[in-house]
Amino acid sequence: MINLVIGEKISKFRRERGMTIKEMAQMTGLSSALLSQLERNIGNPTLSALSAIAHTLNVPLSDLVQERVENKELILRKNERRRVAYIKNSEEVYDVLSKETAHSNLELLSMTLEAHCKASSGFNCHPYAEEIALVTSGQACILFLENGQVEEFVLDEGDSIRILPGRYHMTENRSDQETQIIFVKYRH
Repeated sequence: MINLVIGEKISKFRRERGMTIKEMAQMTGLSSALLSQLERNIGNPTLSALSAIAHTLNVPLSDLVQERVENKELILRKNERRRVAYIKNSEEVYDVLSKETAHSNLELLSMTLEAHCKASSGFNCHPYAEEIALVTSGQACILFLENGQVEEFVLDEGDSIRILPGRYHMTENRSDQETQIIFVKYRH
């Protein structure tokens, strides 16, 4: 099934560029017969062949190999959400708000912090991920640890903060009410 998608994409990109199979063969160093077979979904292309085709068509290799995901497959119903804890033995638990149908470096999470509660037992760091936190109700205190010094920021409902990769941070609810935070996490 994936080969069907690849063949269709090669043909589409080639035609969009007004290129014949023979011209593409000359530019890629691949045979016209092979390119024709690939476009007709016959055979399995090698990574080096796909790389040459992507380079010639001036498209990222991922554009050739990613499967099409239908919009309806990207809906995640509330009752389908899963809960995850990112730190072992931690009370830091998130509801995953985004469907995992398509591979993505982007994740949408929701956290509920009870009154006078910390999200984790200590500071944590995501070396290859940055995140944005949006307080949707209540109040949160975001703490950063750098060179032994703690820096605190109080965020009220509607406030947000961007947390860059490699920053040690922790989230607390110091108020008497429950706090809800939406996190958008992007892995580099």
